[in-house]
Amino acid sequence: SRHRSLQATIDWSYELCSEAEQLLWSRLSVFVGGFDMRTAVQVCADDELPEGLVMEAAGGLVAKSVVIREADHGQARFRMLESIREYGWGKLPQPGRDRVNARLLQWCSRIIVDSAEHWYGPEQLTKATVVQQNRGNVRAALEHAVASRDDAASVLAVDDVVGSLERMGPRNPGTIASQRMPNFSSSVMMRVRCWASR
Repeated sequence: SRHRSLQATIDWSYELCSEAEQLLWSRLSVFVGGFDMRTAVQVCADDELPEGLVMEAAGGLVAKSVVIREADHGQARFRMLESIREYGWGKLPQPGRDRVNARLLQWCSRIIVDSAEHWYGPEQLTKATVVQQNRGNVRAALEHAVASRDDAASVLAVDDVVGSLERMGPRNPGTIASQRMPNFSSSVMMRVRCWASR
């Protein structure tokens, strides 16, 4: 069938990759809304996959057409086809998923807080563009944080994100599904739900 043929093609592509490329493929799959190389390094690099190896492996994934390079506002951004992204995500064990999700949430928190702090200054458009480009990543990071519930760092990051989005007004990166979050504080739950219902 067509599905089996696609699966076999992706399996073949994965087998052609080096171990570093396979690991980076799975970690890059956390980005549902694309990424730039600096972001990939910040979210995906660690002792097992240091920055230099991330850059090298990313080049290999682009050459193998696993990752697609595009121009956005004059800058290079990268993305995966959804079937490729889902395949890579399926290769990442749960502890690895939790780590990259947590790092993505922290990164999203930083860019949104940064945008809010520059909302009335000359860098407003530049900072807001970064948030807009990553609206899918912000949404996914918040959804995972909501689902995680118990993680104290996630609670703080969500609080920072939603508070900053509220200060920025109606130009926000979209909505997330309303979900119950019993282990979040009542103030955080209210703010997330209000933001999610817009």
